[in-house]
Amino acid sequence: MLKPIIFLLLLWSFAGCIPAEVSNEIKDEGYRETDIVFTKHAKCRMKCRFIDEAEVREIIANGDVNMAKSNSRDRPCPTFALEGITSDKQHVRIVIADCDGPNKVVTAIDLENDYACDCK
Repeated sequence: MLKPIIFLLLLWSFAGCIPAEVSNEIKDEGYRETDIVFTKHAKCRMKCRFIDEAEVREIIANGDVNMAKSNSRDRPCPTFALEGITSDKQHVRIVIADCDGPNKVVTAIDLENDYACDCK
């Protein structure tokens, strides 16, 4: 009988261990700001993967956050991976850095097609 109680106490103690800063970043959705800039790397990846700026903005506005591919503790800025289907039916992931000032589009990935990109 003691083991289930210990397990429940451990489970309860870990349940409150999600840092408040992570929860707040997700709740305030500052990464969805419309003021964004595209890194050189993102522009190259977008070009070779046939993802245009309008599609990127569409996913930033309406996509779902993939927390497994996001890093709210990334430095110098937290990064968020937003995924969704574009108007031309591409399944994409857009990674943005939630920085002070405009957010930066870091990369764009087509999740169903593997394009050879030469982005250096």
